[in-house]
Amino acid sequence: LCLDTGSNQQNRLTLRECKHVQSQLFSFHRDRITQGEKCLDAAGQGTKEGTPIILYSCTGNDNQRWLTDDNKIKGKQSRKCLGTNSIIVRKGDPVVLADCDFSRALEFTIR
Repeated sequence: LCLDTGSNQQNRLTLRECKHVQSQLFSFHRDRITQGEKCLDAAGQGTKEGTPIILYSCTGNDNQRWLTDDNKIKGKQSRKCLGTNSIIVRKGDPVVLADCDFSRALEFTIR
């Protein structure tokens, strides 16, 4: 499954079947993950488990800064990883902040 989002300013990221479409293409710039002019963002500057991950206008705030570690993507501000609310990952699941050492944290292959 791949991270996927539309182009709306506050569109939440979800997991979808990988199709090599624009909504699944992201770029890494130092500690930011972008799609076009927008950045991966922990909604509302949230740091708690379950905070939705959205695509939002780049502000430079710490809730838009990310590190990669052991195939996981970790929020610089929250110290939590991209994950899901469920242990069983399914297509369409929303992407949220999750504790990095539990099974809800997602692992990524970055190409």
